[in-house]
Amino acid sequence: MARHFDVNYYTSLSTSMKARLLACCKSGAENADSGMGVYAMYPTDYDDLRPYMEAAIKDYHKIKGDVKHVTNWDLDSVKDRLPPGGKLDLAKLGLPKTSMRVRVGRNLSSFPLPGAMDQKDRVNMESEMVKAFKQLIEDPEYGGNYYR
Repeated sequence: MARHFDVNYYTSLSTSMKARLLACCKSGAENADSGMGVYAMYPTDYDDLRPYMEAAIKDYHKIKGDVKHVTNWDLDSVKDRLPPGGKLDLAKLGLPKTSMRVRVGRNLSSFPLPGAMDQKDRVNMESEMVKAFKQLIEDPEYGGNYYR
């Protein structure tokens, strides 16, 4: 975060954009041992603060040159690496039932990113997610439990 903070870039920003940049850098400024130290508060921060965000992200991930991320959910490109039937069956591998924790680093588009959420946002987002969890839990193929 600090390595790529450019005072000239900062002073070129409007007052509101300065506040957004500082909000993104807050965690890194308060936690010197943070590996990354900069976190978008809103999805548009990546574009709106591109010169800074891109430099920090590329440095952190050791990326050189231009990069364009393309999401590809087509399993045909990995079908030779999938288990038979496309489903990993731990019992067939002799492993016991496994508990899994899912951590979501992103969020629903109707809410700000986690760093910009207040308690009300978090409660409302959880309420929305519980609806989806309920459907998954009720499906015998998935099951499971939800713990707040």
